Amino acid sequence: MARGSRLLTIIIALLVLMTALGTHIIYTIYKGSQGLNLTGGLNRNELQIPVELEDTNPDPDTAEYVLTVQTGQTSFVNGLTTATLGYNGDYLGPLLRFRQGEKVNIRVENNLDFATTIHWHGLVVDGDHDGGPHQGIQPGDSWNPSFTVDQPAATLWYHPHLMGKTANQVYYGLAGLIYIDDQSSAELGI
Repeated sequence: MARGSRLLTIIIALLVLMTALGTHIIYTIYKGSQGLNLTGGLNRNELQIPVELEDTNPDPDTAEYVLTVQTGQTSFVNGLTTATLGYNGDYLGPLLRFRQGEKVNIRVENNLDFATTIHWHGLVVDGDHDGGPHQGIQPGDSWNPSFTVDQPAATLWYHPHLMGKTANQVYYGLAGLIYIDDQSSAELGI
């Protein structure tokens, strides 16, 4: 019985030591990255508001955009950078603004070393222009979907949808916003 009690004491002592060591390591990492200050607040990283991508077509009834899928480097914690993916930038993508009834042409250029797709999540379009898992864009290739916006005002998003790769590519930053405006939203003045 004394041997079992001694073993239990050693195990408890090791757990306490490991907990103290782990706490010290975590504190040192956060203090070194200036992620934690001693008043208890986290170092602030401002919310990045996406810029609106400029429509390059002067025709008010037709919008044209170019999205370039690319690699990048992004700092989420001061002084530490990590590999990311983005559309027209290092991380995430620009806002695409469509109008109900507008014809939209988009050129998607894949500058990655691997295949991707781009899916217009929530947008009512036919399958040939939806960017589903079957429409991979190979490295160095481009894809040119074209459609007419046939739905009311909405907030949607775009993201990759390549079979078995969606989550990983979104996690690294491939995602962006779509706003659809219509007559009702225009009258709201927002």
